[in-house]
Amino acid sequence: MTDASISSSGTQTSSLVIAKAKELHAYLEQSGIKPTAQSANQLRKVIDQAPTPASLVTGVRIVAEAVRDYHVVRQQEETKRAEIASQTAVRLQELDLSRELLAQYLDRSFDERRDNFVRLFDALDRAQAEGDQTSMSAALDGILALAKSSPFLSLAEARRRMAQGDYEVEL
Repeated sequence: MTDASISSSGTQTSSLVIAKAKELHAYLEQSGIKPTAQSANQLRKVIDQAPTPASLVTGVRIVAEAVRDYHVVRQQEETKRAEIASQTAVRLQELDLSRELLAQYLDRSFDERRDNFVRLFDALDRAQAEGDQTSMSAALDGILALAKSSPFLSLAEARRRMAQGDYEVEL
């Protein structure tokens, strides 16, 4: 083999390698594997150089590092998404429990208010039947006080106590 044929063969091989490197670079960009700006610049310099075995090795190293970096970042982002999904599930569960507690509290609170109103009106009816002005006044005062009170104010107090941790919930 002559020097000219060796040189020609080496140039063809290097040209083929550079073509493949360009093809790989385009594939990486199309597939979403974005090399860092530094590795992209390094790869562009290698591609633009006259082809040599050293530039081939450098190009392969740069591409391998970019792929490795991509997989590291991809794993980190998947971990972050999994953590976000986990936190979302916990928050949704907390919201469901809070909603359930609120519904139970309001049910019991309104049941208790209804029962208190029934007892107070029964007391008012008895006081009217007996003509007892003092009992009628006391029953009316109780009805007015109960009507002025709001279960939502009690709810605010309950939420404050729950936040402090000194509140016990009966289920």
